[in-house]
Amino acid sequence: MDIRLPDISGFEALTILQADPTTAGIPVIAVSSDCYPLQISKGLQAGFYRYLTKPYKLDDLTKAIDDALRHGPKLMPSDSAPNELPTPHVLHAEPTLLL
Repeated sequence: MDIRLPDISGFEALTILQADPTTAGIPVIAVSSDCYPLQISKGLQAGFYRYLTKPYKLDDLTKAIDDALRHGPKLMPSDSAPNELPTPHVLHAEPTLLL
């Protein structure tokens, strides 16, 4: 998700997603041209799964998506009932910096 969306910031959109039980467990990857360490730290503390800075390499984006799918929370665990949602998890990640 781009941090600088036209009508709402990526941070606000993430807060909305995290507040909704149906989307709270979805790992969200931030994409931004703001590469200052403070901004990256703020993004990860807010709950973004990864923070990629523009311009990013396609391989870095693909790796972040693969990692989120592999290690992120499962949206429908096999041991839960079809209408039962998993408990949201706080995800921590190391920032990805591209120079």
